[in-house]
Amino acid sequence: MEFIDEIKYREEIYEVSLRNGSIEINNARNNIQGQRIINDNNILVIVSSSSDPEYCKQYMSWARGISKKIKVQERIKWFHKEYYKGSVTIGSDDGIEPLIDLVKHAYKELLDKGLKSEVIGVFKKIHREHKIIIDNGEAIEDRILYELYIYPYTIYYGRLLSSSKLIGDNNIEGLYNKLDKALDDIYREIMLKSRSKRLNPAYTGKWYVILTKESAPVIYHEIIHLLQGDEPIKLPIGYRFEADITIIEDPFYRGPLQRLFDDEVYPAWKRTLVEKGLVIDYLHTRTTVYEGARPGNARGLFTRSKPLHYQLIIKPGDWSIEEMIIESRRSIIVESIAEAHIHNRYIRVIPEICLVSKRDRVEPVALGEILIPIEKLNQIFIGTSKSIFSRYTFEKRFEVYEEAPATLVYGRVLV
Repeated sequence: MEFIDEIKYREEIYEVSLRNGSIEINNARNNIQGQRIINDNNILVIVSSSSDPEYCKQYMSWARGISKKIKVQERIKWFHKEYYKGSVTIGSDDGIEPLIDLVKHAYKELLDKGLKSEVIGVFKKIHREHKIIIDNGEAIEDRILYELYIYPYTIYYGRLLSSSKLIGDNNIEGLYNKLDKALDDIYREIMLKSRSKRLNPAYTGKWYVILTKESAPVIYHEIIHLLQGDEPIKLPIGYRFEADITIIEDPFYRGPLQRLFDDEVYPAWKRTLVEKGLVIDYLHTRTTVYEGARPGNARGLFTRSKPLHYQLIIKPGDWSIEEMIIESRRSIIVESIAEAHIHNRYIRVIPEICLVSKRDRVEPVALGEILIPIEKLNQIFIGTSKSIFSRYTFEKRFEVYEEAPATLVYGRVLV
């Protein structure tokens, strides 16, 4: 069977920036056409950004002819069922002017606090159409996204103190609602950095670690890489965490990245990956599923799609953060991170803002990194909080939204 998905993708992006006296207003428009063809157990993706319909037609025909001369040994199975049909608009087009006002407001607030900054507002209007040739179906999505990037800094007794924040939503009101908290977090982070001292090297070793605020979703973001259907190394189905954690990819949750279909036009559905500590499913695309599994998490229109989350939701627990601090007696509290990744069988977390709690005192510290061993992943979770924290970020150039409770784990601290 030959499957042909004809794709028309259009995006319009406005960017407004204030950078220490400069005002920058940019606009970009992109129109892309493509075909995704599955035949003889291979995927052929053809893409053109030309606005000339006749040229595109000739180019597509030429590319299909050239592809027949290329032999690929690997074979791919494509899940040929259930294509979404219909149209949907996600987000509210409130225009660029309210975003300009928001950028100006954030910039002025920081300046009034004595902080220089770069504040960048981004407004995205994305339209995509899929025409499914084999069943004469059509799926259309219009998506609105607003993003605000904030990079403040100051010099304090010869030290450069800086912070960064990214907030995003699918309407301008949502962005306004998040700004005050983002600014409060910035002031707190700058203040903590001004007081932080390097942790004594004698304290290198095993610690209780509380991941809270922006860092709360981090460990789950890394775990999700071990739950992707195309990854060679995964947590096996049936793997059990000792803690009662539940991890869900939920396209209908009240976040900014809701969807009704994925990039392979599979209808959206709520997927539970870990239920009460037990791994029961993986993220899948039409090319990674096996018998009994379902696709629905494809990201990538003009490459072979990869199974990635859009909205990752972790159910809260029953601890308070104060109980975590008291129970652990001695802990590292991580509030934001500079980086996190998997390397050499460890989840490696490089903190940006962290505090040490010991002997009834909590004080800011600077340290190198925190290592969480993957081979002991099922044992390191101790508890999760009632309170929930969120972040809007990017994974492989795709927007992702994550919500998670504060999480108490074991980790190895390197100074």
